[in-house]
Amino acid sequence: MTEPLPFRALRARLSRLLAPRLADRLLKAVLADGLASYLADPKALIPAATARRILGAAHAVAAGQPLPLALGEAWFWERRLSVNDDVLLPRPDSEVLVEAAARLLPPAGAFAEIGVGSGALSLGLLDARGDCRGYGTEIAAKAFRVARENLEEAICGGRYTLFLGDGTRPLAQRGIAVDLVLANPPYVGLRERLDPSLAYEPRRALLGGVEGCALPKIFALEAEKVLGPQGILVMECAPREAPYLLAFLRRRGGEVEELSDLGGRTRGVVWRLKRLSER
Repeated sequence: MTEPLPFRALRARLSRLLAPRLADRLLKAVLADGLASYLADPKALIPAATARRILGAAHAVAAGQPLPLALGEAWFWERRLSVNDDVLLPRPDSEVLVEAAARLLPPAGAFAEIGVGSGALSLGLLDARGDCRGYGTEIAAKAFRVARENLEEAICGGRYTLFLGDGTRPLAQRGIAVDLVLANPPYVGLRERLDPSLAYEPRRALLGGVEGCALPKIFALEAEKVLGPQGILVMECAPREAPYLLAFLRRRGGEVEELSDLGGRTRGVVWRLKRLSER
């Protein structure tokens, strides 16, 4: 397509590809505030490049791809993030982790995120708490590049340092200790049937062991290595695996708290450490 396309004609093409609500979401995502003017004047012309992008995304979504991947961008904590199939897509339910972390992080505190993926959680906490300093680690080189793009402003501004490496090792090797660790580890069990919508996301970011809570437990042990005596872990988990993860954390001592998602299900845990010397 090399010529502009009337908005009315574009909507007609979309109606043959997508359900009305999904088509409206696509138009709103691409046209943003400009959508109102096109709705007021359906004969107005959409630039050819914009029309190509919208129709290309519509065909991808019609084939089963999630809308954020089709567009290459997702919204989280009122921020537009770059995403691709190398990272887990940020989801609204995960914002409860940012809310909890912002509430619990001490004034001018430091936090670290294990396995940053797109960087959504770290960026959300940096936005929510302008007084904090952050660190992040990511083991996958391709995901690291996505996170670096999304966190570029914070990195350049000296508020965030991103390391390519496994778990908290890059931090421990440098003697970095933090007040809070943030994590959204892989937590889908190997025996669980994956939702078809997850087929386009990296399996390494989804699968958390045979029962689903193996990697969350490992992440908790990793967090202990860089947390201070009053350290806090804020971590996402699967609702069905939450009781097992909570029991594991209680056995290690300290206090635990459940975090509920938008549907009222347990979506995360807060673990306040208690060192052996304090017990």
